[in-house]
Amino acid sequence: MYSAFRLATILCATSGLMAQAMSDLNFLVLQASRYADHLSAGQTQPPELTLFRIIGNSGGEEDAVMRSGVDIQKWTLVYQVDWAAGPAPRAGALLAQSVSIPCVSGAFQAMQWSSLPVFDAKSIQWVWLALSLDEAIAQLNRLGYTRGFGSLTIMRPLHPRYPDECTFVFKCPLDHLFVGISAQTGKKLWTEPFPY
Repeated sequence: MYSAFRLATILCATSGLMAQAMSDLNFLVLQASRYADHLSAGQTQPPELTLFRIIGNSGGEEDAVMRSGVDIQKWTLVYQVDWAAGPAPRAGALLAQSVSIPCVSGAFQAMQWSSLPVFDAKSIQWVWLALSLDEAIAQLNRLGYTRGFGSLTIMRPLHPRYPDECTFVFKCPLDHLFVGISAQTGKKLWTEPFPY
């Protein structure tokens, strides 16, 4: 069980990394897991959480153009929930099937429960991101997408058209494209246009 001092240390450590471009996303995942464990410490049978997606954005205006890691002020980690161990809380009148843990400017926020499952991605629970955030953004620029990105999603797409690989998915609003870059090799995996 974490003390209040330990929880503050977790939040401060994450905040320090946010100020340094949050280049190590593996550390963010570890801290979010510790935060969830801390919040579940009082439950007799806490749920099993499996990470499916990490979303980063400016924390403000939707599709605000960002060009570096320090521009990402809000991270949201999305987990599938397994209640096999015991009774489950409800999201409204329905059973909670997923939960999001937001981290805004380096501080974790309240867990947000949802009755909707994660349906378009595979688990990234035990995936080590070999490419740092800064390296992924540098690769995006090297590929010619230099006008910035509006959001970043890290996931393993479920769609059969895309490789079964953990992917940095950049939404590039000025190019009207999603750009998928391998989180393991930095290779460009795919692009997909989106409506104006």
